[in-house]
Amino acid sequence: MIWGLVVLSIWGVVFGDTLVTLGKLWYLDRMVWLYGEMKDVNSEYRSWLY
Repeated sequence: MIWGLVVLSIWGVVFGDTLVTLGKLWYLDRMVWLYGEMKDVNSEYRSWLY
């Protein structure tokens, strides 16, 4: 994304932004999966539920 901004390439910016967004979505998916596994094991995680 930074390369695309430096050379003023719209496709470089779009590609970089897509990679960043997909990476963040993957990270959030893994954190939700981890929480789902841990809430049954750890009482502190269970207390976060409403």
